[in-house]
Amino acid sequence: MRPPRPGADPLAGVERVLVDGSNLAYALGGGGRAPRPMAGVVAGLRATFPSTVRVEVVFDGPGAPARAATNLFVAHAGKVAADRVIEGAVEAQLRADGPAGTWGILVVTDDRELRGLVQAKGARVAGTAWLAGRLDRANAGVGPRPGQAGGPRPAAGTSGGHNRRPRPPGR
Repeated sequence: MRPPRPGADPLAGVERVLVDGSNLAYALGGGGRAPRPMAGVVAGLRATFPSTVRVEVVFDGPGAPARAATNLFVAHAGKVAADRVIEGAVEAQLRADGPAGTWGILVVTDDRELRGLVQAKGARVAGTAWLAGRLDRANAGVGPRPGQAGGPRPAAGTSGGHNRRPRPPGR
């Protein structure tokens, strides 16, 4: 596999995505405000990547590893930083398969130091804004149906638009 061209889609040719879950939680929480809860971060991720791509979300702090969906895994860094766990995963791939093994890895983080470390090992990087945009697009069709609170309203002049049942024929 060859490295991607500069400016190409960060996901092109990717087999494995490592996500800095804490960075993403803050990005999805409104940038600097309270982070989105872990379940909210993980909930839409599977729909944003092809099912053949292995997605690993690493959060800072304690917790049990889990398989959240097919090819979607959640890990907790424990006493070390999530950045070190992600860097270690890229390093292990580099040792096992050489530079060709890391070309298929995409690391999603906003941490400059981590970006530099994994790029030096051959992995690609993308920011959490890129992933948040993919999440928004993937989940755009999900939500309340017409007539539900927060959903689009049916057209005026239709029985659904007045929240009453249609009249039986002949009345």
